[in-house]
Amino acid sequence: MITYRTTGAWGAGKGSNLTPAEVDGNFYDLDGRVTELEDNPPSPNQIADITQSGNQITIVMDDASTFGPFTLPRSLSRPSITTVVTGVSLTPDPTQVGCYFRCTNNSGCDVTISDVPSAFLIDSELYFRQAGDEQLSFDPGVGGTLNIPTGYNAFSAGKGAVVIAKKVADLVWDLFGDLEPTGGATAAPFELIVAASDETTALTTGTAKATFRMPAGVTLTAVRASLTTASSSGVVTVDINEGGSSILSTKLTIDASETTSTTAATPAVISDASLADDAEITIDIDTAGTGAAGLKVVLIGTRT
Repeated sequence: MITYRTTGAWGAGKGSNLTPAEVDGNFYDLDGRVTELEDNPPSPNQIADITQSGNQITIVMDDASTFGPFTLPRSLSRPSITTVVTGVSLTPDPTQVGCYFRCTNNSGCDVTISDVPSAFLIDSELYFRQAGDEQLSFDPGVGGTLNIPTGYNAFSAGKGAVVIAKKVADLVWDLFGDLEPTGGATAAPFELIVAASDETTALTTGTAKATFRMPAGVTLTAVRASLTTASSSGVVTVDINEGGSSILSTKLTIDASETTSTTAATPAVISDASLADDAEITIDIDTAGTGAAGLKVVLIGTRT
């Protein structure tokens, strides 16, 4: 037992200087305690387990005490690992989070994002590229959900398309990117703007003011025309021809003092909506108005 000279937190003291024997006794007591710790160290309270729930972990000790939960940091970097997939089916596993899958089979690939609540961490992302001719299809697996944008299907849009899957909750993934529009991959939107004059020269009437070929087969849903400079008097009337035949039963018009056909008193009516791939298209100006310039024509539709 240690002998103290003064009274304090350690208890009552002797009240006088210690004798040499008391000093030696104190050192002997302390030395004995240190030796006991060295010879018989206490067992540490070690980590017994680490549990994970979503993006959080909890540390469990030998004595059943816990630390946490702690939120795991997540990388915001883009995928850095490219994995080539040559087969017709693919089920990514949690070790492939962030992978960029290049699916090269020309027969397509069926992608199953199979999951259990904790297999993939929330915010996990997977990237898929259709490098072959046929589409990639996406399936959430048993009990899973794929959130797909309105107006699109769970298929890639076509060769070169990239689709991203992001886990947003247990068994729930958002699917977005180059997805197939509802109605099929061939229903991809089409828009083409063609200049039928320069920007400053006043328009004159005539046929084939612009001639071009269709870059794809298209089903037209609308046509428009616009001007850089409005006509000061008189309507500008435009016709569109496929292979020399008009596709409009009511021609495109731009009213005086207006620069767009969308405000025309008489809307255009399409009589032939099917334009063939590589078809020759010509733009005629039937009436030129006064001082109008900078005519453009817009074709709007879907690819066939």
